[in-house]
Amino acid sequence: MKNEKIVKYSDIGQVLYRKNPRARNLSIRISGKGEVRVTVPRFCTFHSAESFVLKKRDWIKKKALSIERRNSEKRVWREGSVLQILYGSIVIEKGEGKNLDARKNDEDWHISLPIGFDTHSEESQYYLSQVIADIGLMEAKLHLPKILDSISTNFSLPYRKVSMRKMKSRWGSCSPENNISLNSALIFLPYNLIEYVLLHELVHTVHKNHGRNFWAMLESMMPDAIVKRKELNKHEMM
Repeated sequence: MKNEKIVKYSDIGQVLYRKNPRARNLSIRISGKGEVRVTVPRFCTFHSAESFVLKKRDWIKKKALSIERRNSEKRVWREGSVLQILYGSIVIEKGEGKNLDARKNDEDWHISLPIGFDTHSEESQYYLSQVIADIGLMEAKLHLPKILDSISTNFSLPYRKVSMRKMKSRWGSCSPENNISLNSALIFLPYNLIEYVLLHELVHTVHKNHGRNFWAMLESMMPDAIVKRKELNKHEMM
């Protein structure tokens, strides 16, 4: 039996259905590029999954439109741009050399643009975004494990190990073995949202799905978890 199926709809476009033997529930994810992916548990048929998607088509269209608008309003990095990180900021400034240079001074990073650097080109914007993402990864590795350890201790939620990496569609994940992966883009979020994501993943060490027991436990530890979840959805992944 095939593990994947692609269906193209007239109103919501192409949808990828993918079987996952570890999944307990049907779930829909829309990537930053607007790609719709459906995780299908092994006990569920593709036909049932399609029926589920069709019931959610209005939500999918609304979410995809929101992502499209967000992408069209993406920030353009240029001389004078300042981006806040958890502790400090990243400042883009005019340089005097031939190469782009990124250096840290106390808690702030300074990206010096080379002479003649064209910030209007798509290639330059992509390059700058990669430099910023690399800085984010370094900062995430420096700070997030300490915050995770603190939350883990405070709520008596042990985990096995933690890793940091660039992710496109998730803020974090927890494996069946209780290994936690965190999106390095978290470092660009306010502390209260970082705290929410880390506690969210730690609760997954007890409850592996997003069922009623999961949310009950999370809200018992963080009463405004739903409010923070909604706020998190307004932020893009760097």
